[in-house]
Amino acid sequence: MNAGIVVVGGGMAGCAAAWALAEAGEACTVVESAHPGNPGGGSSGTSRMFRRMYSDPYYARLAQASLDAWRRLEADSRSTLLDDCGLLFFGDRGAEDSIEGNIPGARRVMREQSLPFDEPDAASIAARWPLKPPGKAEGLFEATAGTLYSRRALEVMAGRAVRAGTVFLNNETVVAVRRPARRRQPLEVTLKSGRALEADRLVLAAGAWTNRLLAHLGLRVRMELWGMLWAYYAVDPALAAHYPQWFCFTPPRGADEGLYYGFPADGSPPLIKTGVDWCPPGMRATDPDGLPAAPDTEVARLLDSFLRTHLVGVRGCVSRHVSPYAMTTDNGFILDTLPSDPRIAVFAGDCGHAFKFAPVLGRLLADLVTGRRPAIDPAPLRITRTAVALSAV
Repeated sequence: MNAGIVVVGGGMAGCAAAWALAEAGEACTVVESAHPGNPGGGSSGTSRMFRRMYSDPYYARLAQASLDAWRRLEADSRSTLLDDCGLLFFGDRGAEDSIEGNIPGARRVMREQSLPFDEPDAASIAARWPLKPPGKAEGLFEATAGTLYSRRALEVMAGRAVRAGTVFLNNETVVAVRRPARRRQPLEVTLKSGRALEADRLVLAAGAWTNRLLAHLGLRVRMELWGMLWAYYAVDPALAAHYPQWFCFTPPRGADEGLYYGFPADGSPPLIKTGVDWCPPGMRATDPDGLPAAPDTEVARLLDSFLRTHLVGVRGCVSRHVSPYAMTTDNGFILDTLPSDPRIAVFAGDCGHAFKFAPVLGRLLADLVTGRRPAIDPAPLRITRTAVALSAV
């Protein structure tokens, strides 16, 4: 079948690209191995952090553009997608960098871009929230940050794409991608079911499975997969309304790399979603089949210990989960067309913090694959940069 523009992957980037393409009037078909937001992918779960507190000014600008786009989508769809609950950075790591940047760098960028923030010290943090920060902790609070309801956002983006004519082929796996010798001939995408798709252009947005798809084209990128631990914990109902959304930066100590995060309490009985932002070597792989399905016991113990030490009212773990992060060596996204074929666009290397940028990433993918001039410069995300090392297989 002639499928127009084929998008491989129905997670955050795939749904956002399909939405942007459909609203631009492009015929589009999404191929998804399970269903959007399935538990095995990087877009699973109900919530993500939204913030503009980035040490990198480029990502802070992307976050502002994304916030504007989310607000427009909320108004158009009459759906609540963001909760302005704020976000607290705290810790005693100083200017040591991490995959989430650092507090001094985020403070500098917030000032440069005239973004409002508060700077509570350790005593103020303990007085305001049920937290026990390190004695020398510094704080940075962005009141305009919040929680993005990721599952609902996926549903809204996919729904708008479908209403504009996009076809979703769920429970389908791509087994071959072929570029005909003549550029004017369509790309050929073969599915496990035996169905063959002719694609005018192709968007690869398959997260941890990116290199499997690129291998059909004789290419690969430098990307490591991390099995990241997150969990739900029961908390004291009397304190449930007072937990903030937070990210803690502490110095690495042996196996403990010191990066933890948490969301406000929700539900009845109340639970907080929390996790770590690092991955031990045993939970890393270059192929998704190599990622362990069960959490690392030492990392789980460290998370328990951190919560007992730094949060008030935590009662115990209810469930633990592992999700794949696709990590580049510079912690930056990949969003570009292939140098050898501009009909094929790639998004990869989400590094665990891409969901908040979905509307902008989808628009960039749509612009690049259709040859339009992007509204935001995607140069820092190029697939040809040294850290990504696009190469032949």
